[in-house]
Amino acid sequence: MILGSTQFSVSYSNSTKPLFSAAGASMNDINQGYLGDCYLLAGLAEVAYKEQSVISSMFTVNGNNTYGVRFYVNGTARYVTVNTALANGGNIFNNGSSAIWASLAEKAYAELQASGVYTGNSINYGNSYTTIGNGGAPEIALEAITGATQITDFRAMGGSWGKVVYNSSFGVTNYTTGNATSSVLATIAASLAAGDDVILSSYTNAKDATGKTTLVANHAMSIYGYNSATGMLQVRNPWGSAAGQYWQTTFEVSLATLLAAGDTITIDNVGDAKKLAAATTTTSSGLKLTSDVNDLFGAASGFVQAIASLGDGGSANVAFTQGQTLQQRTLAMPMAA
Repeated sequence: MILGSTQFSVSYSNSTKPLFSAAGASMNDINQGYLGDCYLLAGLAEVAYKEQSVISSMFTVNGNNTYGVRFYVNGTARYVTVNTALANGGNIFNNGSSAIWASLAEKAYAELQASGVYTGNSINYGNSYTTIGNGGAPEIALEAITGATQITDFRAMGGSWGKVVYNSSFGVTNYTTGNATSSVLATIAASLAAGDDVILSSYTNAKDATGKTTLVANHAMSIYGYNSATGMLQVRNPWGSAAGQYWQTTFEVSLATLLAAGDTITIDNVGDAKKLAAATTTTSSGLKLTSDVNDLFGAASGFVQAIASLGDGGSANVAFTQGQTLQQRTLAMPMAA
C-alpha cells in the first residue's frame, strides 16, 4: 500500500477482541495509526461519544467471523462485509485497546471504495487502505457514518465565518458570509446540546503551555463539548492515547483562535433530526409535540445563554446566489494528518 510517497506492506491476522466492550462503543476506542484517515476516525469518535446506538446499528453479526457494516452514500444505505483479519492484527492502523468496531469500520470504509471513491479525495486504488489513507473530507465521512440529511460547514474567512449548507448528496442549499464568531459559537453550542456531531478541520499547529501539541495542521478532530465556564470548545484528537505521546488527547480551544487559524467547523443535523422525528409522534393528548420541542430548546439554552453577551463583530449576511453554486460545492481541503 502507498501512504503519501511511502510504500510498505502489511500482514493480516485475526483479532480476538470483541466487537464492542461491555460499555459499548467509546470515543476512546479511536487511536489512529499510520493511515491518514483522521477525517473518518474523528467522525467515528464523535458519533460514539454522542450516540452509541448509531455506531452499534452500523454492524450486523453474521455468526461466521464476519460482520456486515452499513454506511450511507448520498443518503442511501450501503452494506459491505468484512472479516476480523486486520492489518498486523489491528496494531498498525486504528488500534482499539478493548474492541475492534472502529478497526472494522475502517476496513469496511476501504471496501466501500470498490464501488466508487467516496472520501472527498481523488486518490483511487479501489478497495484499498491506500484509497482512504491519504486524506479525505470530514463532511463526506460524517454523512457516511450517520446518514445525516444536512451537513453545515462554517469556514473562517478573514474576520468572520462563511456558512455552507449541503444536503445528503452534497448539493449546496444555502451559503452566507459575514457570520460573527459569537453567532457561530451559539450555533455550535446549541448543536452540541441537541446531540449533533461536530468536527474540526484544523489548518495550523499549536502547543499548550506544557509544550504538548494541541492543534495539528491538515488534521480532523472531534469537538465533543462546550465548556460554558471557560467559553471554550472541547476537542479530542483521534490520535488517541499512546505511551510517551507528545500531544494532548483532549484540550480546549476558543473559536476565536480557530477563526484566526483559518479553520473549518463541520456540523451534521443528526441530533436535531432525531428530536424533530420524536416531536412528530404525538400522544393522544397532543402533549408529546410540545414537550419534545421544549426539550430541544431547553437543552440548548444553557449553552446559548452563556455566550449571548459576547460582542457581535460580524458584517451583514450575503445571500446565496446560483452563480456561487459551483464554487461552493468544493469541500474543505482533505484532512490527512
